[in-house]
Amino acid sequence: MGWTAPRTWVTGEVVTAAIMNTHVRDNLNALEGYLDDVTHSEPARALDTVYINNTGKIRLVTITCLYTNNQAEILAVLCDSSNPPTITIAESGHDVFAAGADRGAITFIVPPNYYYKALSSVGTPTLREWHEWDLLH
Repeated sequence: MGWTAPRTWVTGEVVTAAIMNTHVRDNLNALEGYLDDVTHSEPARALDTVYINNTGKIRLVTITCLYTNNQAEILAVLCDSSNPPTITIAESGHDVFAAGADRGAITFIVPPNYYYKALSSVGTPTLREWHEWDLLH
């Protein structure tokens, strides 16, 4: 069964198996089918390199960087349909006035056939993790 708009519950109403099955069980089953088609990967990626999403699916990307002590550092993500991408869609950074090392994460969506690139726009953040999920379209 497909997704059903969730029920608006009313105070004092008697909850039946049929109501619960339609609005909880069947919707969880619909979501499970969607999640079964998600592909997760931890590809070997590098900063300052252009990648393309040629899967035909929407790609969700999360990048985690380490920012070091007493140094301004900014990680920028560029994404658009041109190669190389030129539109900055997100930034994460460490302020020079912050004490200690920090980790920062950026999560962004890459449409099918779009190019994307993460680069250090200030300083030299250290790439820690890069995860990608290809979702249904």
